[in-house]
Amino acid sequence: MILRLSLLTLVALPAQAHVHTDPIEVTAGTQVEIALEIGHGCAGAPTTGLRLGVPFGLQGVTPVAPDGWTATASATEIAWTGGILNDRDHGAFTISATVAPDAPDPLLLPVIQICGDAEHRWIETDENAGSPAPRVRVLAP
Repeated sequence: MILRLSLLTLVALPAQAHVHTDPIEVTAGTQVEIALEIGHGCAGAPTTGLRLGVPFGLQGVTPVAPDGWTATASATEIAWTGGILNDRDHGAFTISATVAPDAPDPLLLPVIQICGDAEHRWIETDENAGSPAPRVRVLAP
């Protein structure tokens, strides 16, 4: 089941996007877990941190820290620090949240990937842009 969802995620999003979500669809008004899947580092450097801007449409957002990482949360941002995800390794950074009944569709999850002193901003609203924000489709209840 997990393999099928991961393959579906890779097929359903633009080829140039390097931060994907799993699942790719959520239902408004429900409690969900959303994984931000990282597929590579920044220009060969390992990922050493990740920041997520908490978007309108998600409530009660709580991060889950992968082994070796620390997660912190505020009302506007989730941050994962203290770990290392090598350039060619894949990793997932998960949040638990409630999708608001009036959440926008799609729900954009702007991410800043940190690689030592460098960073990559996955924040563009156009899914066909060079660095699109990860997104999930919001379905009616």
